[in-house]
Amino acid sequence: MSQTAFRRIPAERQADFQRVADYAFDAAAGPRSYDDSESTPDLLGTQFGLYADETLRTVCTHYDFTVSLRGEWVSMAGLASLATRPEYRREGHVSDLISASLERWRGDAPFAALWPFDYGYYEQFGWAMGCTLTEYTCPPAALAFARDAPGGLCRLDADDWEQLQGVVESYGMEYDLTTRRDESWWRRRIFDDGDRYVYGLERGGQYRGYLGYTVEDGPRMNVLYSAFTDRDAFRGLLGFLSDHDSQVETVTLYRPAASSLLDMAPDPKAIDCERHPGTMVRVVSVVDALETVAYPEGVSGTLRLAVTDETAPWNDGTFELTVSEGTGSCRRVDGVTPDLRLDAGTLAQLAVGYHTAPEARKLAGLDADDEVTARLARWFPSRTVAPMDNF
Repeated sequence: MSQTAFRRIPAERQADFQRVADYAFDAAAGPRSYDDSESTPDLLGTQFGLYADETLRTVCTHYDFTVSLRGEWVSMAGLASLATRPEYRREGHVSDLISASLERWRGDAPFAALWPFDYGYYEQFGWAMGCTLTEYTCPPAALAFARDAPGGLCRLDADDWEQLQGVVESYGMEYDLTTRRDESWWRRRIFDDGDRYVYGLERGGQYRGYLGYTVEDGPRMNVLYSAFTDRDAFRGLLGFLSDHDSQVETVTLYRPAASSLLDMAPDPKAIDCERHPGTMVRVVSVVDALETVAYPEGVSGTLRLAVTDETAPWNDGTFELTVSEGTGSCRRVDGVTPDLRLDAGTLAQLAVGYHTAPEARKLAGLDADDEVTARLARWFPSRTVAPMDNF
């Protein structure tokens, strides 16, 4: 088998990336022609490729995010647009590309996330489901109970992005893995979509919430983005949606799995809800991840974790985690008897708060006795994980 090389795709070869991505994600549209790099889409993130014999085999996009996690803002890598040319599939190139990506992120981002086409496929590379989301669909009138909420709404454009940053940062303290977007992401992903409307809710001279939505055939309002600082702001956004009863037949809204919309509505049977799997998460480095997480006050002690990770060998081994005064110190200690055993994906689920320790023991293969499980539950309490951005 040929030696492979992982490297950034230069700007002048951007068309090479785009041809692979086009075939993988939109082959039905047929081949597209790109005369030069200026004719290709202007993409966010950084595009990388896996080459063999100087031939591009597999591509991906890397994103560098800052996300909320247990009351702090931390670095998280994003992996997207992973695709292999059809004539080179099933040759191990995806595994090589993921390994190289993890190596690149090591030391910079303790965690990584992706939105998969197939959850089982990425589990083999150490990823695990990090959240679930609820899709609510209802007639606008079902949200009329919120029309009396305080605040006024106005339409916003890309130059208003900074006024919404405080909303997102407040929201992120309640909903983990919320992205702290930079200006480019706000402008190009949120505002510069020709079909999307963005409205902000203002109260007391400050924005307290916002919605990003499209109006589609049906007619239907599809609310892909929403955030708010408090319950009244959420009610104000719902009331705004209800005022479209003369325009659309249904409203679709995506919320965290633990959302309280059914409890808020006087007629919850008028609202359909479906639960969907969300983003997948992974530890890039066990040591960095466990030293990045903020631990609850009042917990302390030491645990030894035996971690299995077939994709990132630096994670495959036994680690000693000592927790004191809200921080963790972690080091590799091979050759000792561990207190618990788990794989890298389960560790990520515990770290971000998607699974509690008892859930991980029941559902995700955590091997620990009752006392250790109880201690893990105190160290890694459950969190509401709700990433806002698909990528």
